[in-house]
Amino acid sequence: MFKVPAVQWNVRANSYPQWILLAVGIGVLFFLGGKSSQILSFLLHQSKGYVFLSNAVASIDEESFGSDYCFMDGILNEESIEFVESAKQELNSANQVRPKDSQNLLLLARSECISGNHEAAIKNYLLYTQLRPNNPLGFLELGYAYDVNGQKELAVQAWERGDATEHDFFKLGLNLGEENKFEEAIKWYQRSILINPKWAMPYIKVGLINVSLEEWELAIDYLHKGLQLDNNDQYAWYQIGMAYEKMAMWDEAFTAYQSALVHEGEIGKSNIYFRLGWINQYHFPEEQYVISMDFYQEALRNDEYHTNPFQKSNTLYHLGNLLSKQNRLTEAVESYLDSLELNPEHFWAHIQLSKVYWRSGNIELAITEAQKAVTFIHPIKR
Repeated sequence: MFKVPAVQWNVRANSYPQWILLAVGIGVLFFLGGKSSQILSFLLHQSKGYVFLSNAVASIDEESFGSDYCFMDGILNEESIEFVESAKQELNSANQVRPKDSQNLLLLARSECISGNHEAAIKNYLLYTQLRPNNPLGFLELGYAYDVNGQKELAVQAWERGDATEHDFFKLGLNLGEENKFEEAIKWYQRSILINPKWAMPYIKVGLINVSLEEWELAIDYLHKGLQLDNNDQYAWYQIGMAYEKMAMWDEAFTAYQSALVHEGEIGKSNIYFRLGWINQYHFPEEQYVISMDFYQEALRNDEYHTNPFQKSNTLYHLGNLLSKQNRLTEAVESYLDSLELNPEHFWAHIQLSKVYWRSGNIELAITEAQKAVTFIHPIKR
């Protein structure tokens, strides 16, 4: 069975102090006496190499720590680089004595991978898998080395030999994403995609991470790829709409929200109707304001603001703007007051209500609302 690969399980959980490993070497010396100096030399070099590799991993900042050795290239600090080079030197010395020791080859492959020497890592992983063909760990790590070296097909073949599935890698990405380790999460989602390019969820997860990173074009690209495989994801359609809005691509955003409206989901239809109304009101021809009003009223009628309850206050505020524009001042006042009941700190609702009061001849109320508005230092975006 596939087990979640993680560097911690190989190094950090087994990082013994140097003196213990060296003591083992000395103990071996007494045990063997002078009968096998080569074996003694091998064990001492391997033990020292293991210690140096453990210290290299331990010296990497916890937040930057990769979940496989081949993903650490570029995050090593000066201290960890020195440890890795020392590890490679010791492990290569051990390898000269016993070139077919599988454990030493595995440690050497990891040392090469962690320092970015992926070709050398692949060579040693291949030797390890030849010696230990029934150990899935070697094939999994070989796949990681192939992956970072750009050999995607070989990576998939190695992972298949290691009994890895797209769901295993997806779960790793999911866990890392929940920890806000987005770069690491994307890597595992992309590996999930390599194994099964016809599964929608990894694409969508990468798209959503790029939304969080405000990489709008990448977000749209991955979300669309996922939705081409399975378009029944309201949240993904909604996030595409939001990304298009950030890029001021109003027609595309409007279309995405219409697609979101077709499906049930966690967003809540009221939030979607609000976005449709807002785009229609402020970025489409002015004569279409009646359509915006229909969208806002439909949002209020559904009353499903699951992910953004403050959007109801905004819906009432923008509806008030439309009513004010039609000189339906009494209705506009009611809409602004309803908005402020839900969110008393809505700066612009106070401002617009003040204007409507002024137009209606209610000067004192207009002044009162204006005074309320200026007490808020950070006005809510209109």
